[in-house]
Amino acid sequence: MEDDTFFIENVNRVIEKHLSSHKMKGSFIAHELSISRMQLYRKLKKITFQDARTYILSKRIAYAKRELKQTSKYVYQIAKNCGFKDYTYFSKSFKKQVGVSPTEFRRRER
Repeated sequence: MEDDTFFIENVNRVIEKHLSSHKMKGSFIAHELSISRMQLYRKLKKITFQDARTYILSKRIAYAKRELKQTSKYVYQIAKNCGFKDYTYFSKSFKKQVGVSPTEFRRRER
């Protein structure tokens, strides 16, 4: 259990450090942690019940939610800071996970 906590902390550290990179994928995280891509995928799935892509996306959306609540940055700037090249994809992904658009989320949270 302690190993799992240490593993997730390291994964989260890599994600947070490289959040703005739209190229960040499971293989990048595995490389940063000096483990195989498959080892990363298996361990993430075992601990979080999510694949690497979904886990990274959830971290990006969580960051976006914090930014929408706490800053006045434009939504497209937040999307870029979260590693999304395409604002439309960000908006669709956000709405799919949160249930409302980023703009609507901000309006409700303020």
